[in-house]
Amino acid sequence: MPIPDIPSLIFPTSGSINQLIPTSFVWEKIDKADSYNLQISKDYEFTEMLYYKTGIVRTSIIVKGLDNDKTYYWKVSATNAKGTSEYSQVWSFTTEPEKILYHQYEYRVTATPNLVIPQILENERLVKLAIEHSQQWPFRVMYVWVIEKKK
Repeated sequence: MPIPDIPSLIFPTSGSINQLIPTSFVWEKIDKADSYNLQISKDYEFTEMLYYKTGIVRTSIIVKGLDNDKTYYWKVSATNAKGTSEYSQVWSFTTEPEKILYHQYEYRVTATPNLVIPQILENERLVKLAIEHSQQWPFRVMYVWVIEKKK
């Protein structure tokens, strides 16, 4: 049995942005492989190794602990009893920006609620405005804004 072929990467795709944290990594199955090795780095040359795992028996893994709004590089190799393949090509991706809960207000509603909208700065954007309300007396309405920094 020869050493395994080099795996092809599937997800996250190279150059992708807004990847969720924790992040899922997926690569192709190699017939002659018993396990896989995953490396994640902060730089293309892998001098700042962030994550290194050997002996992965599946073709996917979920990695926790990545930072928001950062670019990472990843690659995979395959292993069997004869040896380890070369690493795959290097792909990069960027994680999602950090979401910040900016304002939360709760009002007891007797007539029309008094809504105060927060000021959104130039380097921010509104991601979500949620309005929740109760169905019973005393009626309550809660407004939640989620604002994130623009890139």
